[in-house]
Amino acid sequence: MKTIPLLLFFLTFAIGLVAQNISGEWNGILVQEEGGLATQYYFSMHIEQDGKSITGVSKIHILNKPKEYGRMEFKGTFDGKVLTFEDVNIKESKLSYGEWCYKKAKLSFEINKSGFCLSGTWSGQLKNGTFCVPGTLKVCQLIPIAYHTSSFPFFKI
Repeated sequence: MKTIPLLLFFLTFAIGLVAQNISGEWNGILVQEEGGLATQYYFSMHIEQDGKSITGVSKIHILNKPKEYGRMEFKGTFDGKVLTFEDVNIKESKLSYGEWCYKKAKLSFEINKSGFCLSGTWSGQLKNGTFCVPGTLKVCQLIPIAYHTSSFPFFKI
């Protein structure tokens, strides 16, 4: 009999998290199919959410070459389950050859052992309109259970 209230508590908790603001730092890996500059990149996003609108800055660098990086501004939407975003400006680019793609992505929100994660596929174009080799993207944020602060975006105490 105790399992039903406990189950309801966890369902309410999970639904409440999904409806919350995803503002903050997200870190992970961007994978590009064969034919791109590299196959794996470190990818981070600083997300600011206002209602369903998303803005922010991302940083990408080739996994084994941290001095080969780019910083992009992006905009998009988050409906509680899916983050859709696109790069709107390349703020900074450090590459010995080639150029960074203006990315578009559709990422699904999930809670797993890595924390809160956003994962899905991305595609892109260079500034001249040439299509980039697409791939996948996964970024995560740690679950803030140990935090007890009213300024943390997921829990209001």
